[in-house]
Amino acid sequence: MKMNPQQQFEIISELEKLKAVHRQNITLEKGRNENPAEHSWHIAVMALFMPEQTKGLDLLKILKMLLIHDLGEIHSGDTSVFDDDARVAAEKEERKGMRKFLEKLPRNLGTELMNLWEEFLAGSTGEAKFAKALDALQPLINWAALAPRNFNPYEINASVIYEKKNFIRDEQPGLWPLAEYAINKSI
Repeated sequence: MKMNPQQQFEIISELEKLKAVHRQNITLEKGRNENPAEHSWHIAVMALFMPEQTKGLDLLKILKMLLIHDLGEIHSGDTSVFDDDARVAAEKEERKGMRKFLEKLPRNLGTELMNLWEEFLAGSTGEAKFAKALDALQPLINWAALAPRNFNPYEINASVIYEKKNFIRDEQPGLWPLAEYAINKSI
């Protein structure tokens, strides 16, 4: 099914809403939180700058996953990775939001993107594991680079961070030195 200009316009306009969602990460602009559009762009570009880690993987597939992985947040908002209770409810809402967004697309494209999103969530392929690792790594780097010294509004200690991020070491050992550097720089 081919999209007409009105459908394309509506979908592209809907994407704008992702810029209005606020994430936990801060930005270089003091007092402003990052939005999922910035986060998705950032990790997609990170993937481009890591050819040694993406060798043997389908880079286009990774980029698609990274660019769409937070689209459901248009309707559900963002939830902190450290709030386990809220994450459970947020996953259901994000799934509904993802479906709501993708139903505006032609069926074949919507199905393709939903399958990529599901693959990303499951971490079932090398591409998905890499994409999930970048998704978890970027906030570490962001926080280490931008947070004011001794700024810890959630009172999170190193063991909690390691517990949440150890999957990077297990799934993508090539990214672990960077993750560990960012964690240690944050402590």
